[in-house]
Amino acid sequence: MQALAALHGLWIVLFTPGVVWVARAWPPARLRLLGMALVLISCLATAVVLGRDLPVWRESVPLEDQRFVWRRALYLIGTHTDLPIVQVCLAGAACWLAGSWRDCKRRSAATDLN
Repeated sequence: MQALAALHGLWIVLFTPGVVWVARAWPPARLRLLGMALVLISCLATAVVLGRDLPVWRESVPLEDQRFVWRRALYLIGTHTDLPIVQVCLAGAACWLAGSWRDCKRRSAATDLN
């Protein structure tokens, strides 16, 4: 469990400087686009990971254990540390929110001047 948390933390540490730099340097429209793209990529990666494993898993477990499919899905996403799905989604959400916030702040300042 500690190694799993350490690997997830490593991905966060690796992504944080890039996300902070992009959030400060890029214009809001491009930042929102990057955020949307990263969230979309993480959703597609989640679909691929789950689509590859869940059908095989459902065939291999008894019918009464198939009600745990959501736990299995969370387990797969959480233990798939080779592919930082959760961290890419978090980075995308941060970029998306930063772009939206900066754009809203800029529009508010422009309105206040008028």
